[in-house]
Amino acid sequence: MTTATKERTNTQISLSFGRDETELLAMLDEARKKEHISRSAWFKNQIREKYGKQSPANLYAAMY
Repeated sequence: MTTATKERTNTQISLSFGRDETELLAMLDEARKKEHISRSAWFKNQIREKYGKQSPANLYAAMY
């Protein structure tokens, strides 16, 4: 029997928080839940805001 393997279409990264940084993770989760977005979307939006040259309309569309 053979099984088909799927090739991933996305890229994943790992992000870690030290024992003394768990409060940062809690703050992140509180803020993103108010915005109704995932952690992944939050980080991507931060990169776009800081380094991207996108218009606000494109930024909003990228969240969904």
